[in-house]
Amino acid sequence: MTPCAAFRAVHGRSPWDYRAEHPEESAIFDRAMTSLSRYFLPSVLDAYDFTKFPVIADIGGGGKATVLTAILARHPEGRGILFDQAHVVAQAPDDERIEVIAGSFFDAVPPSADAYVMKNILHDWEVVDCLRILKTIRRDMPDRARLVLLERMLDADEYAIDVAFSDLNMLIGPGGAERTAAGYTEILAEAGFAVTAVVRTASEYSVIEASPV
Repeated sequence: MTPCAAFRAVHGRSPWDYRAEHPEESAIFDRAMTSLSRYFLPSVLDAYDFTKFPVIADIGGGGKATVLTAILARHPEGRGILFDQAHVVAQAPDDERIEVIAGSFFDAVPPSADAYVMKNILHDWEVVDCLRILKTIRRDMPDRARLVLLERMLDADEYAIDVAFSDLNMLIGPGGAERTAAGYTEILAEAGFAVTAVVRTASEYSVIEASPV
């Protein structure tokens, strides 16, 4: 049985393909992700300094640009790029500081950012797909840029039950997994990145910063 067999057995396709074909379900998912982001973003922004990056690309950033908007609210001189699938970014907010680009992170990402942020992206995917995503970003990003992952950690003891439940959710839904800091470090190394910082926050989310090597 494959990790995502439960969802595929019911719907006959991946969650991503299903939501692309069902706009009402996509809208519900986007609202849920927006609500989640608003909950944990203050802890991330208090713990990690995004102002060192002039241009920040949110890869798979969703239709509401919640993460990017929150970052730019504390970064008056910064600019952003919202990158996601066409049906997702079709509802992107009108913000002169944010450039909206449609595409798939399996194919290409914008080449002109100083930071590439991904919130709750890699936990959706099996390792082989994580490597495809990361190698695409590594290929297209400038050497000076940094990759910034916002993810839950299985080794965050205070939130062990919450993260374990999310791990189960990933297993039966998209087929991914929550991981430890060491697990992310290993995947990143195979994709051509070196971890430069792991920043714990006041929530169950951590920030992993990595540089291309």
